Amino acid sequence: MKIPETLVVGINTHGEIPVDSTTNKPLQFRFDDADINIYKLSASAPGVSNISTIEPFESMNQKISECVQDMDQISSKMAKIKKICRSNNRENLENMMRDPKIRSDAKFREYMHQYDNAFQWQHIATDCVIDNKTYIKFTEEEIRELDIESKEPEYFNRIVFYNMDNIDLFTLIESVMDTKIETLTLKDLIDFIINLGKDKVKTIIFVDLSCSTFHREDGHALSPREIRAIRRSL
Repeated sequence: MKIPETLVVGINTHGEIPVDSTTNKPLQFRFDDADINIYKLSASAPGVSNISTIEPFESMNQKISECVQDMDQISSKMAKIKKICRSNNRENLENMMRDPKIRSDAKFREYMHQYDNAFQWQHIATDCVIDNKTYIKFTEEEIRELDIESKEPEYFNRIVFYNMDNIDLFTLIESVMDTKIETLTLKDLIDFIINLGKDKVKTIIFVDLSCSTFHREDGHALSPREIRAIRRSL
């Protein structure tokens, strides 16, 4: 298995930012590998659900995958990835806004309110403290509710290595560990890729197309006011 020096990873699951039940502060970790550069594009602002439908979502992933097969010019490709995401998403949102039910939906309104903070690059440098976001596969029941079974999506509900033939990370881990994995944290992802790539991977680029909702460890539902307070603290 050939591992590129710059690995581009697409995250297409549900996503949550875990929050401490006592302090209401996001759970975080310190990244301390001086030999690795990490960049992360987030489709949604902290505390916000990503809003998309399956067809534009798959199309966006396909365009990104085609774009990153050659990663000689990293900054140029990062700019193009962002452009692909925003362009695809804008068209999708315009179609969705034609539906009065969608326009009145609270999650949709919050997403639009925070849209200027969507699809922004974050550089995760050495000694950087970052939220340990959790990525969760949708269950079979949730997928049935989304009515996408017959469409056989290539990217949805997967974490793929775009420039490694779109290998699904969940499938790869299961083949190595001989156990089924449904949940991974950002730290899990980084550690696994570094161990997999050993000294080969120098740059990791995450294209995070998941939601970024806050989730307290004790399951307590956060109020809009609490969500705003957590967002301001980041």
